Amino acid sequence: MTLGKLQKNKNEEISGKSKKLIIKWKSIIKGIKSNNTNNKKNKNNENQDSHTTQKTNNNNNTNDLHKMTSNSSINSNDIPIPNGLVNSNHSDIRNSIKKMLYRAFMEFLPTGFNSTNVMDKSILIENKIFDIIPERTKYINRCKAIVSNLKDPDNEEFRIDILSGKLSPEVLAKMEVTEMASKKIKNERTQMEEEAFDATRSDWNQKHALVSEGMYTCRKCKGKRTTTQEIQMRSADEPMSIFITCVDCGNQWRIS
Repeated sequence: MTLGKLQKNKNEEISGKSKKLIIKWKSIIKGIKSNNTNNKKNKNNENQDSHTTQKTNNNNNTNDLHKMTSNSSINSNDIPIPNGLVNSNHSDIRNSIKKMLYRAFMEFLPTGFNSTNVMDKSILIENKIFDIIPERTKYINRCKAIVSNLKDPDNEEFRIDILSGKLSPEVLAKMEVTEMASKKIKNERTQMEEEAFDATRSDWNQKHALVSEGMYTCRKCKGKRTTTQEIQMRSADEPMSIFITCVDCGNQWRIS
């Protein structure tokens, strides 16, 4: 027997309960449909949010890539070569050398000079070095040394001296490569040479200094065989500092 028939039953108690039961079922079904609809809406919103977020992230990545590209340093190979620099009668190597010289100058072009100055000077330098150094390997190595020092950001003085004519192509062809370096590199090289000399001198002193026994006691190994060396560390009117080396363990200390 269906609820529809029970609803029409002559017994008021049975028909009343049937009506209430039908109303309750309708309410439950309506709630289920409402939940399903809300779930579909939420799912669609989530998909839209996900798509929007992904699109935003993609836009951010594109912007970041654009920033990275725009902020990247300029490659010297991207510097255009002017008409007149390349000589069709010269070999590919010679023309490549002229391009390298030109781009090295232009990468850190000093104030007061232009591309025409650079082109003329690059041609003069290559021609003169080719005339003075006929041996191919030495010619290439000399030109590479000049290019390398021109590309040093700290070597502004070297670039200006060449472009202004203070350093002629003849001088560049014959000067020592170490003389082309920037002041910064020259100072670093001098410091390294001094440190190497001091180390050698200290080693020589340790090997040839007279060993005394009992004058000083090593705090590290308690040995009594030591060598001493006096060095003027301060002004001439101040006493010299005494450096003591333990022969047994190599420990060193100073007495001012």
